[in-house]
Amino acid sequence: MQILFFKRDLRLQDSRPLFESLKRSNIERFGPVLPIYIHEPDQILHPDASRQHQMFIRETLDELAEDLQGIGGVLLELQGSAPEVLARIHEARRIGKVWAHRETTNQAGFARDNAVRQFLSSNQIPFDETPQNGIARGSEPRQSFPDYFDASVRNHTIRDPRGVDLSGRFAEFPLSAVDPANIPVARGDDKPLRARGGRKAAESLMDQFFRVERMLSYPRRLSSPNSAFDHCSRLSPYLAYGVISDKEILQAVDLAATAAHSAMSHAEFHRFESAARFYLERLGWRRNYMQSLEDRPELETECLVSAFNGMRPQDYDPELMTRFAEGRTGFPFVDALMRCLTATGHVHMRGRATLASFATMNLFLPVFSGYQDGVARLLAREFIDWEPAVHFPILQLISGTTTFERMMVYDPIKQGFDHDPNGEFVRRWVPELADLQGSEALQAERTTAHLSDVGMAQGCQPYPAPMVDAKTSAKAAKDRIKLVRDLSLIHI
Repeated sequence: MQILFFKRDLRLQDSRPLFESLKRSNIERFGPVLPIYIHEPDQILHPDASRQHQMFIRETLDELAEDLQGIGGVLLELQGSAPEVLARIHEARRIGKVWAHRETTNQAGFARDNAVRQFLSSNQIPFDETPQNGIARGSEPRQSFPDYFDASVRNHTIRDPRGVDLSGRFAEFPLSAVDPANIPVARGDDKPLRARGGRKAAESLMDQFFRVERMLSYPRRLSSPNSAFDHCSRLSPYLAYGVISDKEILQAVDLAATAAHSAMSHAEFHRFESAARFYLERLGWRRNYMQSLEDRPELETECLVSAFNGMRPQDYDPELMTRFAEGRTGFPFVDALMRCLTATGHVHMRGRATLASFATMNLFLPVFSGYQDGVARLLAREFIDWEPAVHFPILQLISGTTTFERMMVYDPIKQGFDHDPNGEFVRRWVPELADLQGSEALQAERTTAHLSDVGMAQGCQPYPAPMVDAKTSAKAAKDRIKLVRDLSLIHI
């Protein structure tokens, strides 16, 4: 019997482990395929994980199970540590081989994968881990993003088994499935407005976004929270959990370009090419960040430049973190972003950078602090599309602990005036300020101690004064970072 081990690759489409295991299912030494998903308490209760992530996965697993049934298979859900679960299966029915996608993830995930490899190796069970996202491990050759894009588009077939009867290739259950009531519940509450899990939602978003006009508008609508929410692709949660593959997205971009080329003048197509490159550039950044964590897993808990370790105080005032997390900083644009994130699990890219910059520069909160605290853990739990290999390197970049020379400080006041000049976004998410007109909703002299009738009806308190002086706090952070850089250079 073969095991098809689903982790953060919750799809049947473009799945080499699925295709290769089914292809070998009639060979005696391999045998039929058993698709499994393991609910691992250590992963569920990890401080990066939250209830919204668990529910997104639950919805995705339900659809994955339906798709498997459609081709004649059944998804077996089990609970426990992965090595222990595999040992139970092996004891009940001999495992001939295990298939999975290789992942670049947090240290808990790395440790789990290493423990699985050790168990399988000690039992002489072959383990095939398929690389994904173009990420190289160890001494494997590196591929530039343009070359990866070209190979993904020109030389890669997206296989979709739906609609094919493969019932004779799947194994019967050797164990009983887990009782859902016994699965641990992740911390926090589900988010009422988050993205729904599942392949159908991902495919719907792809159909909507990869159209000529939609892609043309993407670059100019990306920066404002009033337009980005509906004009970004919103595919990041589905990429993070492997509901779709990056190669599917790359091929979708190429198909959109083909359609645009046949329908546009030369000048119009040049505009489309620029917009498509703009989108692809961000996918390239994603891949670069993932490679960074693959090469340096310690970036989850340590600064890229070791001289910055311990620079931010570990004994900070917890009220700073609490007010930031609750959206009560006294900076209306920052608070609107955080409250939007709390309700939806999503804010646009510039909004994320603004939040991270405010927390790590203006408040000078630690990125890493113990096992549960710190900006990295807090935001990991809030983002529905939390992807460790992207999350940790970006936070390091924004917090100034890398070799990047320019400090990425996002002025929390200027960002509001630049990208929400009429206060629409602020009024939508900060009800205390709902009756202020235009840019008044961004002005501290108007917002401090203000409480609208709408806010009062919702049980809000008067809006607080700014926690810190934006310019003074940013300068202090930059000066501190520059001092550490200068001192570290002296000692090199």
